[in-house]
Amino acid sequence: MMPPRPFPAPRRRRAPGGFLLLEVVLATMIFVVGVIALGRCMGNCLAAQNVRGQEDRARLALENRMAEIQASPALPDQEHRSVLQGMFTGITVIERRKTLDVKNEENVPLANLHEITLIAQWPGPHGQTQARTISFTLLRGQG
Repeated sequence: MMPPRPFPAPRRRRAPGGFLLLEVVLATMIFVVGVIALGRCMGNCLAAQNVRGQEDRARLALENRMAEIQASPALPDQEHRSVLQGMFTGITVIERRKTLDVKNEENVPLANLHEITLIAQWPGPHGQTQARTISFTLLRGQG
C-alpha cells in the first residue's frame, strides 16, 4: 500500500464537449463545398475538351477536302454544300470558288487562278453554330 499523499492530485479540467459536434459539422461542410467545386471544375474541363475535339475534327475535315481539291485535275464547283458522314458526322462543309483577277509585275493577267474557301460548320454547345474557315489559291486550266 502506498502512503497517502499530503496534497490531493490536481484535477484536470474538461473542455466543454459541445464544440466537437460543431467542429465536425463545419469540417464536413467545408469538405462538401470543396468536392462540389472540384466536380464543377471537372465538368468545365470535360466540356472544353469536347469543344476542342469538335474543332479538331472540323480542321481535319477541311484539310482532307483541301487535299482532295488539290489532287483532283478538275476545277471544283462555284459553290457546293456537303453534309459529311462517318468520322465527321454532324459537320457540313461549304465550298466556294472565286476566279481571281490578278496581274503579274508586267501587268499581264494571270489566268486560271482561283481562290477556294472551305467553311466547316457544326452544332456547338448551347445550340450555337460553330465554324472554321480555310482559304487557299488553286491554279487550274480550263475544263
